[in-house]
Amino acid sequence: MTSEQIEYNERTNTWLPKKEKIRGTIGFQNTMAGGEPVISIDGFDISWEAFGKTMLTNEGFKFNLEFIDLADENKVSGITMGFSSHGKSVHLAR
Repeated sequence: MTSEQIEYNERTNTWLPKKEKIRGTIGFQNTMAGGEPVISIDGFDISWEAFGKTMLTNEGFKFNLEFIDLADENKVSGITMGFSSHGKSVHLAR
């Protein structure tokens, strides 16, 4: 199974974004400690810790996190990353 949005890098043991915007669903996974969020992207369930490592591939970037109700099919959720260049905000989302 492949994803249009993320790919697993065995060398760094990290999921890497293929695009500037990642779309997915937040879920819950029971653990011995009680539970933690799990992020589902294109059928891949990614632990909260692994998703944090994915975010670190864009260290220093700014981001926009948007939550969309599943019933609202007119909007698309996603995380948009950008960076600041000479005091001006540059957004990478389309």
